Amino acid sequence: MLLSSWISVSAYDFGVNGLYYRIVSFDDLTCSVVPGDKQYSGDIVIPDRVTYNNRELTVTQIDPNAFYMHKNVTSVKIGNSVTVIGSRAFAECSSLTTVEIGSSVKTIESSAFSNCDALVSVSVPNSVVDIQSNAFCSCGALRKITIPSSVTSIGERAFAGCGFLEDITLGNSLEIIGKDTFNGCTNLEKITIPNSVKTIGDNAFYNCN
Repeated sequence: MLLSSWISVSAYDFGVNGLYYRIVSFDDLTCSVVPGDKQYSGDIVIPDRVTYNNRELTVTQIDPNAFYMHKNVTSVKIGNSVTVIGSRAFAECSSLTTVEIGSSVKTIESSAFSNCDALVSVSVPNSVVDIQSNAFCSCGALRKITIPSSVTSIGERAFAGCGFLEDITLGNSLEIIGKDTFNGCTNLEKITIPNSVKTIGDNAFYNCN
């Protein structure tokens, strides 16, 4: 049985090695990364597991706003146990240049990486099924993105305003390209839309000059 003393009235339950966590399930021994008392900075590595009170917990998600507007974060490596990257989790991390997403992430929620002005490289694993609205919106330095075959839907404005995006590969299971998905990708010269696509939303490629 887990001790009731774990329960905290603060926004987080504990901290380990500079990251703050909230316990998601006492029974399953799972936790999520959350905002803490201090601004995150530098190279962030989100582990698969952390130990607290002599118990090992699995890190299964990154909460909404966990790193929101933490402008000194430079890179992120997400462990292979994380399944959800929450909305605005890394939004407006203006110094973030590279992101390595773990092999268990299924959902990248809305605006998860929006307005990351310095982001030039992101690796989307084959586990991802859903890229929600505005996920990478206005990542002005992003030049290349490969959408794996696991992804079936790209939400509205997911890559809108990525003005330097010039190389896009779409997986062959993609069914939905949302409204304004690539609106304003002014450097895009060529894209191949797979036969699996059933819906292309309004203005999906608007302003792709």
